[in-house]
This record gives sequence, structure tokens and C-alpha cells, in this order.
Amino acid sequence: MNAFDSIVYKTSDGIYTCETSDGQVISESSTTPETVLQASLDRRGSIKWADTQYILSGSFSGLNWKGQTSIESSFKTRLTVPNGYAGDMFIMDLGANAVGDENSFWMNTVGGMRIDEVGFTPQKLWTGIHYKANSANIGVSGDHIRDLTFYNCNVGLLFDWLVDSSWMTSNTFRNMTFMNPKSAGVEWRKDALITDAIWTSSMTFDKVMIQYYSGTEKGWKNIHGNNHIYSGCEVWDFNSSVQPNPYTAEFTPYSTNQLILGGIMTIFMDNQALKGEVRHIDAHGPKPLLTTITELYQTNGDGVTRTFNIPHGKGVTPTLYSVEPISRDARTSPISYTADATNIIVTYTGTPPSPATVNNQNNVKLLWRANVG
Repeated sequence: MNAFDSIVYKTSDGIYTCETSDGQVISESSTTPETVLQASLDRRGSIKWADTQYILSGSFSGLNWKGQTSIESSFKTRLTVPNGYAGDMFIMDLGANAVGDENSFWMNTVGGMRIDEVGFTPQKLWTGIHYKANSANIGVSGDHIRDLTFYNCNVGLLFDWLVDSSWMTSNTFRNMTFMNPKSAGVEWRKDALITDAIWTSSMTFDKVMIQYYSGTEKGWKNIHGNNHIYSGCEVWDFNSSVQPNPYTAEFTPYSTNQLILGGIMTIFMDNQALKGEVRHIDAHGPKPLLTTITELYQTNGDGVTRTFNIPHGKGVTPTLYSVEPISRDARTSPISYTADATNIIVTYTGTPPSPATVNNQNNVKLLWRANVG
């Protein structure tokens, strides 16, 4: 059994309690679970948040994470912010939370902690995890945040630079899901007064998933930094007919040497990145992502047809081509594809179904690109 520095749980009579592993009570409350959760964070070290729902009070103003802290929880742990809350859920204040030369945040859950907003009509004004780079020459590396699901926030994961010379590098975010964000799933933000390029590099995003909902602006917003890796990251159900057109991935001119390994995070991409600075590798091998125009082919499945011909208009057989299914019905079975002088020929092992409803037309959506020479 793990010997945690502090354990938070809810008693049978509704009292939220923080205590040490030997039973010494540190904090307790029946109305403000956030004060009990914060008491555990203030102790740093190894923390256990027990399985229960923590309905945060109307006075909630965010949980301040501490450097050199690791938390363990499970999928039955649920944190719920008040309806209309416009602050942060977790605050990673790089200056205030630094301890000596170390300032690493860890969150390890088993099966995933859920964070959401009270009510059937969430306002989506809050931020899930807010990294605040607010102290010169102080930064963070070695973070490991994993197995979290955020519902109905404004921004899920925000990297926010408030001063020059603060940095974030070599941090890992794994198995995280942002459902129905308003602004973005993941965002890089830079204060208007900052004159230097922000210092961020070598971030790893592994299986970070973002679910589009009506009004979502971007999946990945304003990406900055160099040498980031995105492994198996996906953005689901972005609709190209929405105006203004949302982007699944917004690579800025300040994002260099980005490596995308599989996934579908680049369905509709804001094409600001310099040619050759973003590379994408999938089952068909490495390809330059920005040398060809990305097109969308869409049609109705019928439960019978296995082969779809995509006219590419090149006049000759392309030397570089790829196809990525991007709708749920287009991903019901594996595909293979070849090309001739007229079409990219896509063949399914199964058969994409017919549209489920009259509002689900063009249910087979395929993102494709083709290049000659």
C-alpha cells in the first residue's frame, strides 16, 4: 500500500477530509471541498484523492498546484466547478510554486479523473489547466500530466506567457481528453507586452483528444515553440461548413520542427507554418505536410459500397498522396488506397454505413492530398 503524504476523501456523513496516512486530520469541511483539496496540495509530496464527486463551492477560485507534487486518483473522482465560473481549475504558477531548482508538476490517475461544470447549460468560461509563466528566468520541465477528462471548459490546457525569459520545456501530457471546449482544447498565449519569443520546446503530447462542439474555435490554438511531438493526437468532428471555419491545428510561424505521429489533428489546418517545418508520419511513411493543398472528399455511404474514387485533377499519377478518414462513419473499417492519372482509389475492408438521419448527409468524409514531382 502506498504511504501518501496526504489523503482526501468524503466521509459517510458528507464531510470532506484531508488527513495524513496515519490518520492525522489536516483539514475538513462539509461545504467547501476546495479548501480540503488545497490543503493536500499545500503539503506537496504524494497525494491521494479518493473516489467521490467534489462539488466546488460558489467561492471557488482555483486550485494552486505545487511543484514537486504528485497526485493519484481514478475515473470515479469528479471535480465540478460552479455554473458560470470564469476562473481556472488547476493553476500552475511557475514563480510561486518553484521549490529550489525543481518545479515539476505530476498528476497520475488510474482510468481518468473527470472535471466538468454544474448544470445542463454550462457557460464554458473556465480554464482546465493554466500554466502561468510569470517570473523571469524561472520555468518548468519534467512535468507529467495524464489521464484527465475536461468537459465544457473554455480552454482545456493553456500555456500563458506573462513575462519575458520564463520557459516551459520537456513536459509530457498523456491520455487527456477535452470535450466540447468553447475556445480551444490546447492553447499557447503570449502577453502583448512580451518582446522576446516565448521559450518553449520539446513538449510531448501523447493521445491528447479534442472533441469539437458547436462554436469551438480551434482544436490546437496558436502553437508556439520548437521540437514538439504529437503522438496519436486527434481532433474529432470539426465541421468545414462552419463559418468562420474552425481549425483543428493552428501552427504559427513561431512553431518549428513539429513532429506529428499518426492521429488526425490536422484535418483543417491554419497554414501559417513555414513549409517543411511540420512533418507528419503515419502508416504510409513520412511526408511533408505543407507541400500540398489539403482537400475534403465527402459522400454518402450505403452499406454496400467498398470503393470510392477521389478525382485529384493532376492529369498524371501523383508521386505523393495520402487519405485520412475523418468522420466516424468513414472510420468503421480499415482502408487502403492507390492512385492513377485520374483518381485516388480508396478501398475499405468493410462497408461504410448509410447516413443515420437526414441531417447526417455526406457521412463518409475523407481528407486527401496529392502532389506531382
